[in-house]
Amino acid sequence: MVAWDKGLRAGAILKPESWKQVYTPVRLASGESYPYGFGWSVNTRAGAPLYSHGGSWQGFKAYIARYLGADMTIILFANLADTDTGKVVDGVATIIDPSLAPPPEASTDTQ
Repeated sequence: MVAWDKGLRAGAILKPESWKQVYTPVRLASGESYPYGFGWSVNTRAGAPLYSHGGSWQGFKAYIARYLGADMTIILFANLADTDTGKVVDGVATIIDPSLAPPPEASTDTQ
């Protein structure tokens, strides 16, 4: 996952135009925007981009959150299906940098 993060930071594999699409929120049929690109939740935290993605398989969960303004990536693995990975990652980010605390009532776990 650290190597994957390095590749993301370097903009590896894809063309810059493709990375721009990956991190662009989708436009719904209604014309409204939804904060999800190609595989990434697209949000902001402390006025800077926050890109995150989570997944699960048979009781195991993984989550990556990239706080671009803080130049920080947090990767979490859990072996408990009930883990709210987004909440755990938000808690760690907030401990490291309180300005990264999520807005009240926000949930970043898409699982």
